Amino acid sequence: MKASAKEFMASACRAALVSVVLLIQAHALSNLPESPDHTTEPVNQSFTLVAAAEQAYSENRFHEAVKLYSKAITIDPADSSVFMARGMAYEMLNQLEKASEDYKRALEIDRTNFRALENLAGIFERGGKYIAEAAALYRIALELDPRPAWKENLAFWIAVLEQRLEPEDQSAVGCWNLGNRKAQKGDSEKAEYYYSRAIELDPLMFQAYYSRALLRFKGGDLAASLHDFDAVVRLCPSLRGCLVSRGLTHELLGSEAKAFADFQYAVKADPRDPNAHYHLGRMLEKENEYGRALQSYVDSLRLKPNPDLRNLLQARVNAVLGSGKLVLKGNSIPRLLDKDLR
Repeated sequence: MKASAKEFMASACRAALVSVVLLIQAHALSNLPESPDHTTEPVNQSFTLVAAAEQAYSENRFHEAVKLYSKAITIDPADSSVFMARGMAYEMLNQLEKASEDYKRALEIDRTNFRALENLAGIFERGGKYIAEAAALYRIALELDPRPAWKENLAFWIAVLEQRLEPEDQSAVGCWNLGNRKAQKGDSEKAEYYYSRAIELDPLMFQAYYSRALLRFKGGDLAASLHDFDAVVRLCPSLRGCLVSRGLTHELLGSEAKAFADFQYAVKADPRDPNAHYHLGRMLEKENEYGRALQSYVDSLRLKPNPDLRNLLQARVNAVLGSGKLVLKGNSIPRLLDKDLR
């Protein structure tokens, strides 16, 4: 039975009315005032605690920093950076086990936390038992850390640890260490072998040249030691003692002019080395430059030399003053030799 025109019109009006009501309700709901978001309050509390903890850490109040970070973690236990920061505070308190646990927890939350990786690797490295693990962590951090300077540091640390993982006699540093231990035990032959092996593995390792030079000098092989001292001066002229040692070698070989030049160079390169001033003074004394020699001895004394060298210096000062050959104008002697140097 077909609906009448009247019924159809009534149905259409009801549908339109429902649509209008729904539109009005939607508009009213959209204009209702927002209810306060209570979820931001804990976040603000955590932020305040972390800020206070960072301030305490910067002022070396590490116990307080740990307490504040712990409260922040209670509020927000999913923040990797706070676990990392508390780990750093624990590390400053030398509580390395707790620091390690915090770094591990930070990495469980965020595997890209490169600072936690680096700090955990540092603890492993210092312990000495987990060198391979430390190197592995540093390699991951190298890929993640965006700081150029730290990338350089990480690359260097990785290289050092990789050397430590090698058998000791397979790296230059390892051979040098072996040579030092043999030298301390008086085994000169083995010591020289390992120093030479270190140089073979790293021809730029001036420390190995210097150690072998001193060993050869002590053994009386002056020509060979001079060759090594030349290498040290070429590679690292600022190394304390190398110029003085080469000068002494030249002197023993009869080349006093070269010795004099080395001692002068040593004083210029390292004016805080009392040995350099002492040996320059000796050479000046040989040249009858008594005033300049005395000045060199005094300069050496002012640098607080060890007791043996101080005795030698005082003996030379007394010898120069007692020689009757010293010519100083006016009050030069009191100026050079005040009471604390006599």
